[in-house]
Amino acid sequence: MSRAADAIADIDLLIRGGRVVDGTGNSWRYADVLVRGDRIVDVVAPGQFLGTAGEVLDATGHVVAPGFVDMHSHSDLALIAEPGAHQKLRQGVTTEIVGNCGISVVPITEQFRAESRQYATPVLGFGELDWDWSDVDGYLARVTAARPAVNVATFVGLGSLRCAVSGFDAGIPSPQQRRAMVDLAAAALRQGAVGLSSGLVYAPGSYSSHEEICELVDEAARAGALYSSHMRDQGDGFLDSVAETLDVGRRTGAAVQIAHHKVVGGRNWGKVSQSLAMLRQARAEGIDAGSDVYPYLAGSTTMTALLPDWALAGGLSAMLLRLADPAERARIKADWINGRPQWDNRVASIGWENIYISHVLTVGNQDLVGRSVAAASASRSESADPGDFLLDLLIAEDGAVSNIQVACSEEDLRQVMQEPSTCFGSDGLLAGGRPHPRLHGTFPRILGEYVRDTDILTLEDAVRKMTSQPARRLGLTGIGLVEPGYHADLVVFDPAEVAGPATYDDPTQDPVGIRDVLVSGRFAVRDGQPTGIRAGRTLRRHQPNLDQRPTALET
Repeated sequence: MSRAADAIADIDLLIRGGRVVDGTGNSWRYADVLVRGDRIVDVVAPGQFLGTAGEVLDATGHVVAPGFVDMHSHSDLALIAEPGAHQKLRQGVTTEIVGNCGISVVPITEQFRAESRQYATPVLGFGELDWDWSDVDGYLARVTAARPAVNVATFVGLGSLRCAVSGFDAGIPSPQQRRAMVDLAAAALRQGAVGLSSGLVYAPGSYSSHEEICELVDEAARAGALYSSHMRDQGDGFLDSVAETLDVGRRTGAAVQIAHHKVVGGRNWGKVSQSLAMLRQARAEGIDAGSDVYPYLAGSTTMTALLPDWALAGGLSAMLLRLADPAERARIKADWINGRPQWDNRVASIGWENIYISHVLTVGNQDLVGRSVAAASASRSESADPGDFLLDLLIAEDGAVSNIQVACSEEDLRQVMQEPSTCFGSDGLLAGGRPHPRLHGTFPRILGEYVRDTDILTLEDAVRKMTSQPARRLGLTGIGLVEPGYHADLVVFDPAEVAGPATYDDPTQDPVGIRDVLVSGRFAVRDGQPTGIRAGRTLRRHQPNLDQRPTALET
């Protein structure tokens, strides 16, 4: 034990009788957790504390763990517009890491403010929100003012950096533009961004050369920050994309992360054995290389990500004109058939029958939601070509169409989950009314299906991958462990009942078995229900994170 329990005379909260899984990966133990204010002051043997507690929480039959860190979140705008964060709190998440996949809401320049919004909102949603910030400091100040229920830290996206300097220009940046991107990246990292992220399937980030990426990630390496990549190709060119990501780490010295580590399309299944071997070899060479993953076989993104990146040059208006032009449309369809170098051609790798429409804006197309592109096309006309149908739908919806893609292998998923260097993240998207179930179910699903039901992971290892491991990789202090001095961000759950029942047909079902969630020592969830208390903090890399918390708001 960290100190004599009788040296602590009084505390605010005693969590008594639970199985403490402390986040280190060590075996669980019965222990009592002592909380004063927003901190854990001790973890002691059952019954050892003899002082006075303002409140006693009986955790008998439950696990007490650090609050979960969602390593891969897209709640950048949701945490301002809907700061209660119920989807994540109910899962036991107390910290969200935003700015993933090259898409962040910083930096913003006045010249390209409209383009930055156009780039981000199809993935992040909340297009009506006013963006009154320009840098990490301004964004985190806006989040603090919203008083979120969870803690927040941010990556800065390479696509957003490019957008801030040259909009949707597909050309090679000038020396002056490259210098401006480097300066913006360095400033963001000085202000506490946890690292840089890339989304090399999303224009304009997809236009970035390897040299341009390395030049920017050099700044992350100098700051000791992480580079996380949604790679160029998760299909036929998967292993080449892994090699590209690892080469960034090799050339710059930065820690690197493969975002949502997976390979898509049946003809590519099994290649994660090779990608994991590549990660191990990189670590043997001294490259700090890892992954994050979510526990589902389908992904979700915007339909425009199915287009070759040349079709998105110049932004939304230019794209819509191309889709309506017969010659340009024919070129797009030819690319779907023939492919292009370094392009994740999902139409070829998984087929229209495995790409489902998950969101449209117009009332007249709502009947298409939940159908595959193949089935939706046939429902409108038995002779319709699915490619033409999709291009017409994108025009009708001004590009605002989302999808769910059934693409991955259970065996591949399990291999990635079991790898010691893997962290867990939801990749949850809040844009649209029918989300992927990962938004509501990721962490309880792991604890239920992959820990309790199938023994793919031990409880201790799963909790480590949800807590201390992402916190360490991100350089976030004071979270991720049940230890004295750490913030009292805690989750109490029933290991026999925990589950994430959300499905593709019913994706917003709440988790079960997550009983209590504390953020900064305050009950954000009690007896399975959000309390309305919002005590989240904004977090910055390699900073004490002591002074970023507003007074808790109770709604």
